[in-house]
Amino acid sequence: MNRPSWRMIICSLACSRLASAGGFEGPGLGARAESMGGAFIAVADDWTAIYWNPAGLSQLHGAGVGVSVDTVRVRSHDSTGLANPNLPVTNQNLLRGDVFFQTGGEPSQFSGEDSSFWTPLPGIGAYASKWGFTFAAGSYAPLGFSYNVSDNSQPNFAASYESEGYILNHNFSMAREVIPGVRIGAGVNLIQARLERTALKITPDYNYSASSNGEGWDVQGVFGFLVDMCPHVRAGGVYRTGQNIPLSGHASIEDSQLPPESSDYTQSLRNPTTYGIGLAWEPISKVTLSADWQRTQWAPSRLDVAFEQQGLILQNENLSLGSSNTSRYRFGTEWRPSTEWSFRAGYFRDPGAVSDPAEALTNVVAVDQRFFTCGLSFTQPHWRLNLGSQYSSGHEDIGGRTLKRDNLSALVGIDYFI
Repeated sequence: MNRPSWRMIICSLACSRLASAGGFEGPGLGARAESMGGAFIAVADDWTAIYWNPAGLSQLHGAGVGVSVDTVRVRSHDSTGLANPNLPVTNQNLLRGDVFFQTGGEPSQFSGEDSSFWTPLPGIGAYASKWGFTFAAGSYAPLGFSYNVSDNSQPNFAASYESEGYILNHNFSMAREVIPGVRIGAGVNLIQARLERTALKITPDYNYSASSNGEGWDVQGVFGFLVDMCPHVRAGGVYRTGQNIPLSGHASIEDSQLPPESSDYTQSLRNPTTYGIGLAWEPISKVTLSADWQRTQWAPSRLDVAFEQQGLILQNENLSLGSSNTSRYRFGTEWRPSTEWSFRAGYFRDPGAVSDPAEALTNVVAVDQRFFTCGLSFTQPHWRLNLGSQYSSGHEDIGGRTLKRDNLSALVGIDYFI
């Protein structure tokens, strides 16, 4: 094998992209907000405002605490399976996250065409009002994944690929109504990110294994506003700063044909800038209708990795991922037939940001998806139980390839307030 080919193999592993990863976003935070399709920027009237719009915290009085868990199942399908392309390696292989390559006499792909995982995305937060301000803090996981693709069906060959990662946000926010009907808020997220990937292949002629893991921290700012347009209409906006999270980790590769190599490395992981605006309308006292537009700036994303000890295989890399900025359109409704019961439904479209050549089981299947949501709440004087669900599916045919993805979520949350 030539030197550039091996360099790109390990970069495919070391340069993991997040979000199962790099163009796929989590649906949000909180069973109540998510069951309204996430159209919550101009509603934002519970503790999850730390995510949706910190200005909404100024609507809360007294003190309270909330917990929420989104248990999500994600299934992906790529009809080209677990790729095992011929040499020489190209930039497209690197963008796809290909981790296996053949020297001849091997199958061009392994039969594993599907991946799936279940993961809980928990959140907890608390707030209190004092001196005309509302202060809040919380921790939540907007994103997490863990999946395995393997194939042992072909005689004398075996291959497996595992990937997992998460983002945790640790938040502090504050908000105030500065003049009647005008509210502003701001927050800070301490972001924790972790990624791991492992690839194994056994052939009659050689065994191959490669792995990488990285973890990093960074800080994000969140800013929001709410304005009462008239007695029954409210507008809101939110802006979250983007940053390149510096990951530090270790990568290694072993092949029975070559000397093993390992090195610490640093990687720049893009957490994109996001912003949005929303409207909430109460046509009657028991009904709220909401609509949001949200924008995510994926285009600056790059594959940027530097190894502490470069070698024959471990070499630095820096190139554009070819990702696209995306817009989400969200719609939701809440009906409150009594003081105890509330019912919700929503819809949003989640376009994929990953370019078509980069979609693969070893990177991400990020086809356009349409989410349908529903939920209900039962409220008592000092507590509220929120339940909800989400379902989405997407399908694309690209150059003879079939790509599919579907999500199913069960949402549970409990709020306590005094």
